[in-house]
Amino acid sequence: MRFPSDDVTVARCALDPATGRPVAELSVTGRAAREGAYTVTVEFQDEREEAVDRGVGTGGGLAVGATGRTKAVGARAYAGGVPRCVVHDAEFRSAEPVATAGP
Repeated sequence: MRFPSDDVTVARCALDPATGRPVAELSVTGRAAREGAYTVTVEFQDEREEAVDRGVGTGGGLAVGATGRTKAVGARAYAGGVPRCVVHDAEFRSAEPVATAGP
């Protein structure tokens, strides 16, 4: 069984130099059977691996086998050094209609 979170990797985890908010740069590879969109929730953790914030990144129109990029940004500045960025959840929505059986 494949989960949408298996299609997402954290390419970079850092602090935005202007705002101090944590930023996760995400790489998403479409491994579903059809084109669709991903919504990824990233949990930002401190050095003790405790959750301190969350951010959401979205990417749409990703073709089968294609790779796209998106960012998830925390809501507030992080003052504890460099955070850890962990994919907390990922959802996939197909862009193609589901076939229905006829009468």
